[in-house]
Amino acid sequence: MESIRRYFLGLEGKVFLDVACISLVPTQFKEAIQHFLDMTLDCKERDASLHHIAMDQMRNKAYSLTRCRVK
Repeated sequence: MESIRRYFLGLEGKVFLDVACISLVPTQFKEAIQHFLDMTLDCKERDASLHHIAMDQMRNKAYSLTRCRVK
């Protein structure tokens, strides 16, 4: 349990009871979202089409990690 708690910074020294379906975000989620938002600020690809392909690849990786599939 302690190995999981370290990813939830808001739990340090506390017990969090999920009230009204509001939950804490693990650090990995925050970092992934921040990476995506940074990517949307600056098109580092050669063109917009490649930029969208790169975003699609990020999404597909996330889906595969959660066993969801793009239909």
